[in-house]
Amino acid sequence: MTGYQWSLIGLAQGCWLLLAALGVNFAVSYTSMPLLGQSAFIAVGAYGFALLGPGGVGLAVLVAALLAVLLAGGCGLMVGCALARSGSADFALATWVLAWLTPAVIGAFPAALGGSAGLTRPAPPELRSDTLGLQLQLTPKLNLAVAAVSCLAVMLVLTRLSRSPIGLQLASLRDSPSLASSLGISPRYLARLSLAVAATLAGVAGVGLVALLGVVSPSDVSPLLALALYAAGLLAGPGRWWPVVAIVAAIGWLPTLVSQGVGGIGGGGGGLGSVGASSSAVLVAVLLLGSSLLVIPAVRRRGSPELSASLDAPPPGPTIPAPSVPSPADLDVCAPLVRFGSVIALQPLTIRLRRGQVHALIGPNGSGKSTVLALIAGDLPGAELMIDGTALSAGTAVERARLGIVRTPQDFDALPEIVLGRQILLSAFLGLRRPGAVAREVLATPRARLLRERASGRAGEWIRASCLTEVINRSPSELGTGERQLMQLVRAAATGASVLLLDEPAAGLTPSEKARLSGFIRRLAETGRAVLVVEHDMQFVAGVADYVSVLDAGRVVAAGSPSIIRTDPLAVQALFGA
Repeated sequence: MTGYQWSLIGLAQGCWLLLAALGVNFAVSYTSMPLLGQSAFIAVGAYGFALLGPGGVGLAVLVAALLAVLLAGGCGLMVGCALARSGSADFALATWVLAWLTPAVIGAFPAALGGSAGLTRPAPPELRSDTLGLQLQLTPKLNLAVAAVSCLAVMLVLTRLSRSPIGLQLASLRDSPSLASSLGISPRYLARLSLAVAATLAGVAGVGLVALLGVVSPSDVSPLLALALYAAGLLAGPGRWWPVVAIVAAIGWLPTLVSQGVGGIGGGGGGLGSVGASSSAVLVAVLLLGSSLLVIPAVRRRGSPELSASLDAPPPGPTIPAPSVPSPADLDVCAPLVRFGSVIALQPLTIRLRRGQVHALIGPNGSGKSTVLALIAGDLPGAELMIDGTALSAGTAVERARLGIVRTPQDFDALPEIVLGRQILLSAFLGLRRPGAVAREVLATPRARLLRERASGRAGEWIRASCLTEVINRSPSELGTGERQLMQLVRAAATGASVLLLDEPAAGLTPSEKARLSGFIRRLAETGRAVLVVEHDMQFVAGVADYVSVLDAGRVVAAGSPSIIRTDPLAVQALFGA
């Protein structure tokens, strides 16, 4: 075999490895879960294609390839479901064990999987379709073209997603899962989806490598390959794909040039992804230099052209958008007895949140105010919510947020590297969520573009109504305390929520900032939203609330308008101890 042919094979192998590394990069960047088992999913795709395609069951090449890729993606989804609740350490250990078990399992079934010698298949395979009159041989040159186009397409799709509202959802999963849940984003669903995508790309890589080399064995899908792919994917972040290209070129192609004609791809044996000593040395060098020389700036802090255009449009006035989730006439909350160890945090109680009304919940520290909010939001189980006598089935924070019940955190919580305008855009997009949004973004359909434009327009309305126009391109760390609290409130309301749960929104604000926040909360209620505010500042409560409930030792001891509460002896006793 000539040096030119070896170069083609090495380049094609590097491209297929790059595809698998991009899958790792996608999963690691957005879930922060250390995926150390990508070689196992390559094995599923490779062995699936070898067993189902020419030389195996004998299915047509495209049919066998499709089934093998689906099998790999399905395995990734199953692993994601099994490990969705795991922490990073447990996830890393489980996937690393998977990488080690895969070659052992293959070697244990020599009759079906070829044992340690592996499986050999005709290479290059032939694509044939009598219907289309197609007869095409997948030569190394054609295999390289398919691999390169696949990598380019995946990089373009991932870059597009990272800049889209879908990318913002994934960023929230990485930066603050609790914030994501409070906005109606399911961290577990996105984690499973990310792992399924990574495994699918690995399956495609496995199919492509078997079609290129015609051989697959346990040594080709060793744990060392999984570790190399993890290192390649770990270096870059969202929108930073080129460092992955550099590292995979180092581990998959350069060693081939060194070993041309010696009888192996990657320095040993002609396998799919063997990583030898020379590959490891180059990998370390690129890891040390790549981050400083090759990393493309991230897109997370970039502004949104659509959002800027919506703000440049003639303003319709500082009107707050109405809830996109239908507002209930009344929301009745039946909270159970809550204990933390031997401490009773809350006695059973009922609260009614009325449409168009601000309901304040006040009381001394430890009286159970935040516990009530957590129960209503779904952060704690056990509360029964009823609308017009009908119980809501939604129990988790994600489910209740999607029904229009959204809570703001007591401590400031934001996506640290995403500017204010894009955080509001994320909420506006969630308020307009439609099934199949991810697929439409990937395919860049007209409906996806229309949904983006609508979300940008809605975000622009919220930013104008809250007078945050001048700070839309600032990161959370660049905002003042008043702007941060207002951003949290706008971000929650922009989801289209009809019930807002605010946990001490006026904490740390100046009098002018409190007046601004109070006026905005009143305007939210005037649109038909029900607002529940937990607060210690009695002056703030008196100016914003229509109705006040006083908690003490987990019980409601007084309720009524602010003027009534001001003179109620039980309320005065609970609040001031006199």
